Amino acid sequence: IWGAHPQYIAFGLIMIMMIEMISGIATTQGRESGERAPGDFGLDPLGYGKGDAAGYARLQAQEIANGRLAMFAAAGEIVQGCSTHQGALENLMTALRDNSF
Repeated sequence: IWGAHPQYIAFGLIMIMMIEMISGIATTQGRESGERAPGDFGLDPLGYGKGDAAGYARLQAQEIANGRLAMFAAAGEIVQGCSTHQGALENLMTALRDNSF
């Protein structure tokens, strides 16, 4: 893809860099001033934080664990794509086709 359309990849990387820079500055200032805890972006549309404190703490721990698992999964897809030069779905279809009964 880089050889065919390098401008799209460069534009995407620049946009990601700008978004991360802006959000990183905002979240770091909020943590340093004590206005919010790490990971607290004030997004609770279903009101889970208003109920049981122990249950909410359990949900926060589950969110951290699932986030870490998702990062490992994304890293695995990236390494798989770099080593096979195919996307994750293409590799899945190949594995299902080769290992079907």
